[in-house]
Amino acid sequence: MIDSLTSNEVKKLFEKGKRIRGRDISLIIGESGSGHFRFAVLPAKVKPAVKRNAVRRAVREAVRNLREELPKKKTAAIITSEKILKKSKEEILSIVKKMFTESGLL
Repeated sequence: MIDSLTSNEVKKLFEKGKRIRGRDISLIIGESGSGHFRFAVLPAKVKPAVKRNAVRRAVREAVRNLREELPKKKTAAIITSEKILKKSKEEILSIVKKMFTESGLL
């Protein structure tokens, strides 16, 4: 099961989390008190809301495809821009998987 983070949890993650920066995606990783992986997708400066939601949907789908491999008791904030929408679903999955591997989540 994968849940979203609350705004307070995202703030704590920004303060105490480990940051990994990539070309298309940045990742902030922290510990979770719950028994399963939790994450938030944060589209940076994406307007209008239609594009912002499309970015969230694309990245969430990539994370869902990796859910069996993700560790329990971890949280992540995935920060991205609308440039990710120019990529195919397979490319987005590859980018997310690469970032998770670099961070030690996979």
